[in-house]
Amino acid sequence: MGKKGDEVELREVEFPCFGDFESSCNGLLVMVHPVWIEQFYVANPVLNQQIALPPCPSIDGIRSCTIVYAASSGVYKVVYGSGTEAEFVLTVGETAWRPLQTSQLTAKLVYLLRYRPLSLGGFLYWASNSDQSVVILNVETETFHQIPLPQGCTNRWSIQMFSMGSSPCLMWLKEEYVWALWLLTDQETGTWAKMSDVNLLGHCRAIQVWHRGLQSRFTPIGWLKESELIVFRISSCDPRIIVYNVRLEKIHCTFPVIPRRHASLFWAPHVNSLVSLRNLCAT
Repeated sequence: MGKKGDEVELREVEFPCFGDFESSCNGLLVMVHPVWIEQFYVANPVLNQQIALPPCPSIDGIRSCTIVYAASSGVYKVVYGSGTEAEFVLTVGETAWRPLQTSQLTAKLVYLLRYRPLSLGGFLYWASNSDQSVVILNVETETFHQIPLPQGCTNRWSIQMFSMGSSPCLMWLKEEYVWALWLLTDQETGTWAKMSDVNLLGHCRAIQVWHRGLQSRFTPIGWLKESELIVFRISSCDPRIIVYNVRLEKIHCTFPVIPRRHASLFWAPHVNSLVSLRNLCAT
């Protein structure tokens, strides 16, 4: 999905490798083999390139595998999180995974690493409402630290993190159809700036999460047009994409989603890229 002028496009692309979509960074994708779950690929759909990564030394049924760019060293890294003490990182183009040190995190926070993080600006972010914390991995130094959630984000409703421009944005579902937003302005001190709520209560009928007596999931998946548009996904009963204009407080457009037999259940913002995997493997 992308923005062109005032138009939003939802396009299908053919990935150069088969499997499930795991993460995206600067136009590069991480995919996992549908049968051999220890086998991951990095792919660039624009250049029709893919490379197989070395098999990960530790595989769990629920895990995250996230690609991120380390700007200072000019390399891409893939971080594998299992939620145990077996967390690994691989520099794309190298042949061996390295263990990540998690001794400074509690066992509950280490468990959080099995879920998909936000990848932004050389850092990975995991948010936990049960522990009232955000775990941050500096991919350049391969070190973790944690900061508290913003004040006011106190109950156990859903929280998610997205990129808003160059900053991490935390979205908290404070009540049905209403999200509170905070922008992380200083990750070293854990400073948050409160943003205006996203309130879709006036659009309940247009959204229609109930279909034939069954309720669908209604979840945010990312921002477009310099954070003016937010994209939501309605799954299950009546799958659709809804794009909402935060500034104008109205629904910008909707797209039906055609169910695919082998489609990934994960959605994420993506950009086209001319980053060559051959060049990464040559470094």
